[in-house]
Amino acid sequence: MRRLALLFALIVVPLALAATGIARADGATTFTEVTIKGTSDPFVFVDPCTGATELVTIEFNSVFHSTERPVSTFMLTNTTVGDFVLVPISPAGPTVTGHFSTTFTIAGGANDVLTNTLNVKGVDANGERVVEHFLQRLTESATGLVVDFTKCG
Repeated sequence: MRRLALLFALIVVPLALAATGIARADGATTFTEVTIKGTSDPFVFVDPCTGATELVTIEFNSVFHSTERPVSTFMLTNTTVGDFVLVPISPAGPTVTGHFSTTFTIAGGANDVLTNTLNVKGVDANGERVVEHFLQRLTESATGLVVDFTKCG
């Protein structure tokens, strides 16, 4: 629960400052932020499937949506798609360029659920096709039972 609360705080607080909320009839507050053709400075990425360290630059479109209800439940969803350039650091290897999509969802109340997916398709500098799929699901029940599932493929 602490991990989910911390993650919620790290994501929602900065984005809440930049987005306008909308009140709904059931008392829920929602906001949506859309980023078109955002770019990133190169950042270090640790591949969740292989543990390899890589330097990545992305150009992306992103939609972030949040709903908070007065009964202490919430849901956050972020979908990002775009193109990337990946330069392996450790172990060394050929540069990879391609397309990615990722969806991150966290929902909470009496039970908390976090789902994260990452799909990557690209081609390395040697012409080899690179495909990766990542799924993570973390659930914590109101009684404290935690189920953490991660799949790479």
